[in-house]
Amino acid sequence: MIIWERQHAGNHYQVRTAGASIRLYRNQVFHSQYHGGRLLNGGVWDMLWLPLFFRQPDKPLRVLVLGVGAGAAIKKISDYVPSANITGVDIDKIHLYVARRFVGLDRRRVRLIHADAIDWLQNYNGPSFDLIIDDLFFEHEGEPCRAIAFAANKGRWFRRIKACLTPNGLLIANCVSSREARSLVSGALCSLPSAFSSGYTLREPNYENIICIASRRPLTLADWRDHLASALGQGASPVLSPTQKFRRLA
Repeated sequence: MIIWERQHAGNHYQVRTAGASIRLYRNQVFHSQYHGGRLLNGGVWDMLWLPLFFRQPDKPLRVLVLGVGAGAAIKKISDYVPSANITGVDIDKIHLYVARRFVGLDRRRVRLIHADAIDWLQNYNGPSFDLIIDDLFFEHEGEPCRAIAFAANKGRWFRRIKACLTPNGLLIANCVSSREARSLVSGALCSLPSAFSSGYTLREPNYENIICIASRRPLTLADWRDHLASALGQGASPVLSPTQKFRRLA
């Protein structure tokens, strides 16, 4: 059911409900899904925030989300990781409006910035982040496309993200294809200096997206399960379906 729509700057936006879920569409492309009545949103949006638990969520965390969409991943982090100080950057002010109005991002917990996220990060000179989520997409001919490739300009974007992470920082990146994921994997494990040392990929079979998780220090699934159970309760560990499996970057 369509509960809100708007035409702005040549783009058509809709917010729809599907059961208890809120869905954001821009130009008929499915951009975001949020489910407030349960732990999981469903689909790729869970895979953007659940890898956060490779880190200890009880410690103060500075989180940067590049590409807010409707704020589904941000809302879950805000709800389940009270220590998180979250900044979200999006070039589309309608997305930020939807995130505030329909998903309910709290202004006291989440800072939203209307800006070109690529330019914003290139010019950023503040404190480093413990977690950066790169979810920068636009649509072309009805299909989602990454706004910037990790290999672009001889890997400049990848190096800039890495420079804005703490020494123990974690990168979670939404890749739209196997080719893009391989590009990130190659950069994560082979780039110098201060290359990432380990990581995983995560995929939902109903979506083409591949989520890459890269870290400068070793990551273990045992840590992920322990941190997740600590934050969400002992029954929370098997939150990923059998088809959603972490695979080591290789």
